[in-house]
Amino acid sequence: MAIKKLCDVLEMVVAASKVVGRKAHDANARPTDHDVIARFLKECTGSHALSNVQGRPFYKLYVAWSNATGLVTLGPKPFSRALQDHGIRRKKSSGIYYLGLFATKVVADFSKKDFGSDHPKKS
Repeated sequence: MAIKKLCDVLEMVVAASKVVGRKAHDANARPTDHDVIARFLKECTGSHALSNVQGRPFYKLYVAWSNATGLVTLGPKPFSRALQDHGIRRKKSSGIYYLGLFATKVVADFSKKDFGSDHPKKS
């Protein structure tokens, strides 16, 4: 009897994981913060062990890219946490620097609008 219950539970877990997997790959699903940052890193950065980027200009680049792509813009702190979730190390030294990265784009590549604010527009 216990084996039957265990099999039933396993079947439910497998069925639930298939539903979750479909939702994760649904074209209409909203991209997660992790997906957005992965795309930003792929489209706008390169990596080199000796490179680093200053936090504030790098965030401004992200905001410009995010606005141009129409994706939700993370605030500065969630952006920093998301970078760290991707394994990007940061260092504080008269400002924040992200280590091992360099920008392959500049704000002007995305728009002639003024992206001087450090914070995304609230909707």
